[in-house]
Parts: sequence; structure tokens; C-alpha cells
Amino acid sequence: MSLLEIPCASITILTNSGLTIEALSSETRVVQAVTEEVFSAELKIDYEWLKDQESIKGSIEIGQTIDIYLRRGESDPWYHAFSGRIWSLQKDIEGHSPRWYLIHAKGWGKYLQDEYTGYRRTVGPVTDVLQWIVQPLIDEGKLSNAYIESSTIEVVFNHPNDWISRWDAIAEICDQVDWDFYVDNQRIFRAFTRGSRFSIESFENKITRVSYILDGERIINSQRVIGSSGKTLGSDSEYTESALNWTSDGFVSSTRNLSGDKVVDPDPRYGAGQYVIQAHKSDATGGIYLQRNFDPPLDLSMFGTLKFSFKYVFGAYAPWWNVGRSVKLSVRYMTDSDNYFEYIYELSGVKPNKVALWLGWQWVFGWAPVELNFNLYTSKSPPNIVGNPRWDSISAIRFTVLEPLPYSEYPSAYLMIDNMRFEKGFYSAFHYDSTSIEKYGERRGPLIYDPNLNSDAKCAALADQILEAYKDPLPIFQELEINDIAITSPGHKVTISVAEIQDVEVLLRRKEIILDQFDLRTRMDLAPVRIPSLERLLERFAKKLEDLEEVRLSDEISAAMVAGFFTSPIGEHDINVSRSQDNLVKNSQFEVDADLDGIPDAWYPSDSSKVYRTQDEVRFGQFAARIPEGCTLESELFPIDPSGGYFGELWAKGYDGSSRGTLSAYMIYYGASPTFEPLRTVSFCEEVSPLTWTRYNFIDDVNNVPVNARWGRVRLVGEKGSANFFDDITVQRLIGIDGGKSYYVRPVEWSTSQTSPVLVWSDTWDPNAMDLKYVLTRVGADLKSGGGNGYAALKVVLKANDTPKDTFNWATLETSYQRYQKNGSMDVTDFGDTLILEYYLHTQAGEGDVAYMRNPEAWVNVVALKERARNPFDDQEPI
Repeated sequence: MSLLEIPCASITILTNSGLTIEALSSETRVVQAVTEEVFSAELKIDYEWLKDQESIKGSIEIGQTIDIYLRRGESDPWYHAFSGRIWSLQKDIEGHSPRWYLIHAKGWGKYLQDEYTGYRRTVGPVTDVLQWIVQPLIDEGKLSNAYIESSTIEVVFNHPNDWISRWDAIAEICDQVDWDFYVDNQRIFRAFTRGSRFSIESFENKITRVSYILDGERIINSQRVIGSSGKTLGSDSEYTESALNWTSDGFVSSTRNLSGDKVVDPDPRYGAGQYVIQAHKSDATGGIYLQRNFDPPLDLSMFGTLKFSFKYVFGAYAPWWNVGRSVKLSVRYMTDSDNYFEYIYELSGVKPNKVALWLGWQWVFGWAPVELNFNLYTSKSPPNIVGNPRWDSISAIRFTVLEPLPYSEYPSAYLMIDNMRFEKGFYSAFHYDSTSIEKYGERRGPLIYDPNLNSDAKCAALADQILEAYKDPLPIFQELEINDIAITSPGHKVTISVAEIQDVEVLLRRKEIILDQFDLRTRMDLAPVRIPSLERLLERFAKKLEDLEEVRLSDEISAAMVAGFFTSPIGEHDINVSRSQDNLVKNSQFEVDADLDGIPDAWYPSDSSKVYRTQDEVRFGQFAARIPEGCTLESELFPIDPSGGYFGELWAKGYDGSSRGTLSAYMIYYGASPTFEPLRTVSFCEEVSPLTWTRYNFIDDVNNVPVNARWGRVRLVGEKGSANFFDDITVQRLIGIDGGKSYYVRPVEWSTSQTSPVLVWSDTWDPNAMDLKYVLTRVGADLKSGGGNGYAALKVVLKANDTPKDTFNWATLETSYQRYQKNGSMDVTDFGDTLILEYYLHTQAGEGDVAYMRNPEAWVNVVALKERARNPFDDQEPI
């Protein structure tokens, strides 16, 4: 380029007449960016370039297509810097004619910002989901194509409403997988893994200014990462099949596990084994214990649940000696004998058996499967702490029976433990770099929690990635400027060498090309590429904490934070947890009676002299409610939100061993105060007489809930007889999108000319993955026939554990698409472990027709946690 050559911008504008206006501009600014903003341009054109052309080719107006080409000099090629639409137009008028046109334009990505998705949820490989979002714009000609990196990584887009732009939806999805995207000047949508594109353009001899800092504040040389809570430790075969490592204040042995001598764990993964650990103490009036020793010590810092089965046998003087219905057990987690955590558990509901012996009686508790919470899951019941124990160094666990103890005349006792292991541990990793710690001192990174990390190895990989990126001060390039046009596209990696900083890879996030008279330069915003910036990384994982919808896991994380183990990823960070699965019924197991009047608190009997809580027949805990004929027991009113459906469940029994009863139970919706008008009654059960404890439930879809309902209550009724027992009452608001409904739809089209059924779609929901259960309430699809004498038919089969539960069929002779829909409902208890929905499309035999189907849908309600929902009222101590 000679010194006389002048940089310039060539402008072409397509007018409404279909003709092209051409002009030059000496003041132009073009911005190209990735993910955060669409391409844009600003330019100033002398009206002398335009007035003759406008009179012939038409005036310049908002919405017209504009292209900008830049070059350094006449000997250089034109660089296509921008293509888009005019967004605003300003005229600078002097006298009677414009002097300047000031034009603002937006790139083709603006179409993604201006259109809404129109849906709320989709799940699938990231490549397919992004293609789905942009395809309508390609079909309309607003975008020309989509180049999306091929990936099978699953993403979930789940938005509370459908008023989200396609651009924001894409940004949310790309954030889940650390991708970037933009729409280029050829109207092509591009999406790819962040940092996966590399440019060979060199800026070494063009740099006019660079700004960077060596950031010592960002050093991280030790990092903890927490994953999901599916980790287990130990097993029956490892801990309780041999007396090795067991000690006691009595005689320890491993006793043969005879058939019928124990309760086998209901989880098939944990077998009964052949032996149990037994301690026999001839004088146990002062207690008896069993202790399991661990060498090397266990790291229980990321655990919170201990499971085992136990049996306790002791002597008593007389059969009338009341030993109660519970065993008080001390469990010590010992770093050593002088330093330990101790929890005292009241194992209620353990019904003893008394066996006649010569000169006395023997009481037997068990076998009882036990699940005890400790450490992470016991923020409301902290342990007694003696000395300075450490959860990451537990050398022994001691089980001690405190009550009841044997009578002095018959002091012998047996304590047996079996099937011991730890569950619900969090996968985790804590890694550090010793060299960095020696140089800079320990600089611990904020804790990162990601429930998608389902192994220690994955947690370790992320911790190592963070250490590798931040163990030394990073050169953070804030801005780079060159005296030329940078042709590298945003989202690409470039290599920078300047002064003492050599060969540093950075990511081009944004570039701004500026032409100002004779000055042409490019300013670039850069970012590290080894991993996302720390701020963005923490923001991402903090968002995952906020977005947790599974209440039990959320409670576990909250409890851990309260206990002081977890620190929030971004300091003072509130976890926004949906409480939609809380039990709305207070004192749902009738355990609380603070005024000792015999009536469970928060419940109101029709006759307090006849209705009472009892220990005669109990399903859970220590108490149930007994309601004789002609009486009712009603719960305290609880709030109702008519924008969602409701799920109710209770246990009932109509037999006390000698007499029968008949009972009913209802949920009633009421209007607002002061009238509290009854609006609708839903039945748990009506006039039933169950001989054993039986579960009854209802599912009330959002469409059935009265729109003016504001309150609700449960009414328990004794219809006949006095043996009417109720326990464990639950009413929950259905969770999920749109007040309990989760909508699944596949926007694809299938066709078949075969005469035998062809499986075209099968979806599986796994409740175990999220501890949820589901109920299908509606299925549907668009169907049409290809014409002729044949027909198109659709069969939808619903299966639970691969067993057909229901079938829906449609047939049509229509040659245009018609909507077919079937409403139904399936009791949640029928589902078992998996729900499978299969769509079959087929045609009439021998007719040669073609069957078409599109937009199959399924409406699914999320109805309950596997573990019983709790009401905060129930956390009071039973009396």
C-alpha cells in the first residue's frame, strides 16, 4: 500500500425497488461478537453520494438490506465486514437538504432476538435442539443455513414461560455445554464448543496498543468440587460378614444367618449374606455395645446416611413390664477414643415380641432395618462433640443400646448388627498444587457444586482443570488494538506475543473495526481459553444450585451449608429452592399433642370424647388416629393455589384384630374468607374396610381445581364400627411446568406405507433418576391418510416396567391433518420404576395407502417424591 492510498468503506443498499444504491463512507464502525450480542454497524455517508441515486433507485428506508466492505488501500482486497438490515436512520439537514446520512444497522442474528420460541421445554442432544430452534427461520428464508458442531451431549431447555427469544434460548442452552454461537454475514447460524476454533492470523507486526494484567488475586492452588449424591461406601460382605475388626464390651462372634432370622434389606443390591455380627453380654444392665474399627480411617466428610439392620434381645422379670415401643441407641463416630461425634437416636415404632422363659421373660426387638442420618443431613439435630473429631478421619463407629436395659434378675443381652453400609454420599474431589502453594501460599478456590458430576473421577477432572488454569498468575489481556482489519471471526483462538508475554492463546470474543477518515484500526476484546473465566464458571454452577427443583437433594445441600461444610460458590448466595412438594397437612402422622388432651394438634374432631390418637394400630411413628362411627376428624385449613393440580395420599386400616370398621376420607376445596364456601370434594376412599394398612390416593389435575379455590382441608370419617384408623396423611401441590403439567412434544413427521405396525417413537421417563413419579393424563397426535381406499391408524401403548397398562387407538380417512387426542389417567402407584410411551403408526392391509403422523404429544404430571413429603410443623418433637 502506498502512502497516497486511503482506507475506505464501500456501501451497498438494496432499496424497496430492488435496485442497489452504492456509496462510500469515511466514518464507519462495525462490531462482530460471539454469543453476547449480534453483529452491528454504524456509518456516516455524505448525501452528495446519494441524492442522484435515490431519485432513480428509490429512497433509503428502515428495514432495507445493507452490506459494508472495507479495505486498507486500493491494492488490498475488499473485506466483507457486515451484512444486515438498517435499524435506524438519521439525517443531518443543513438548509433544505440533508448534509449527512447516519445509519445504524443490525446483523442477521437480530431475527433470533425478535422471534420467540413458543415452547417451554425440550430435551435432547445439543445439536438437535439448536437445529430445532433455528430451523423455522431457515424455512422462512431469514437465515440461509445452520452449521452446528455435531454432539450427543444432552441438554434441557426448561423455561417458565414461552416468551423467551430464540437468541436467549440458544444462549441458555449453549451455556450448559460451554458453547459459543453467532450468525455471520452470509446469514449462517454457527454454534461450536468454546475454544475449539483456531485462527492462524498473525498480529505481531500490527499491534499498536495492548493492555494486560498479571492477576495474582485470581490464583487458585487448591480446589474442592462436589458432584451428585449417589455414592456408597462399604457393604454387608465388607463390614458385617466377619467378626474381624469388631469389638465389644461383651463376647463378639459372627453368627450364621438362619433363614427367617432377619429382615432382608428391600433393596435387591444388598443381599442378606450368611452371617450377622453378634455381641453377648452376661450383665448388660449398664448397656451393651458393638464397635466396628476401620484401618485406615474412613473419610465420611461427604456422607450423611448410615444403613444397617439390628436385633436386640434382653431379659425381663415379668410379662407386664412395659418396655415401650422404641429403642434408644447411641452411635459414636470416633476419630479416636477421646475425640468423637455422638448421635442419640430414638428408633420408634419398633414393636417388641415377648417370649416366655423359665423363671422370666425375654423381649426381642428386631430384626429392624435402620437408616440413620449424620454429618451432612442433620443440621436440625447436631451431634454431641467430644474433643476435636474429624469427619475425614473416622477410625471406629460404636453402637450402644441405652434403653431399654435388662432387669437385674435377668441381666443377659444380645446385640446383633448386619447389612451395614454408608449411602447418599456426594462424589467429590479435593486437589491441590504443592508448587504453587509453596510460592504463593494456599489460595483455595470457591467450592463448586455440579449435580451432573456422577463420579469422583469427573469431580477430579474438573478440579485439575481449574488448578491447571489458575495455579499461576494469569496474563489477562483486556484489549488489543492493531492498525489494520482483523479478519479472524469471533469465537476463534489467536496467539499473542508481545514484550515478555509470548505465545499466549486467547479467545477473540468481540472485535470492533473502526474507520475514521484516514485511520483504520481494529480493537479486540480477549478472554482466556483454557477454561471459562472464573466468574463465568462460578456463575454457571451457582445457577445450577438455584435451578435445583428436586426438593430432597436441595434440602441435603441446604443442610450441608447450614452445618458449615459447604461454602457458597459466590459468597453470600441464597439457594432458590422450589418448595412445591412440601406436605400441606400439618401434624400429618398425629405425633404432636403439645397440650396432652389426646387430640393431635392441628386437627379438629367432631366429638373430642370419642376421637383420639392411639398406639393400638400404627403405620408410621408412634401414633395414629382412631375415628369411631359417626365421627369426623378434620385437618387445619391449608392454602390452595388454583394454578396447579394436587396429589393426596393416606394410609388407613379398618380392623383392630377383633372388630371391623368402615371408613372414608376426603379432600375439600374452599373459597376465600370470610365465607369459606365449599367448592369441590375429592375422595381418597369411600366406605372401605381394609383389613391391613392400605394406601389410598387421588390425583386432581389443574383443570379440576376450582379457579376461586383458596383453602383446603382433609376430612377423615368413621362410617361404621370403631376400628377406623388413619395415619401418614399427605397433600402436595403437583410440581412441574404449568402448575403440574409437563408437556413433551416432538416436532417431527413420520410416514409409513407398511401394513404391519411400525414403532416410530418410544420415550422413557425414569423416576429413579430424580426420585419422582409420574402420571400420564393425555396423549395425542396429528394424523392423515395419503388418500385412496386405505386409512392411517395410530396406536399408543403405555407401559410400566415393560408391561402394557393402557392402549389408545385412532383411525382416520381424512387426507388433511386432523388432531386426535385421548384423555386418561393412571394411578401413580402402578408405574413401578419406568414409564414407557410407544407410538405405532400403520396402514390398512393391501390398500397401498400411506399413513402420516406429526407432533405426537404427551402430558405428564409429576406427582410425588418417593420419600414422604414433610410439613415443617412435623419437625416438632413428639409428645
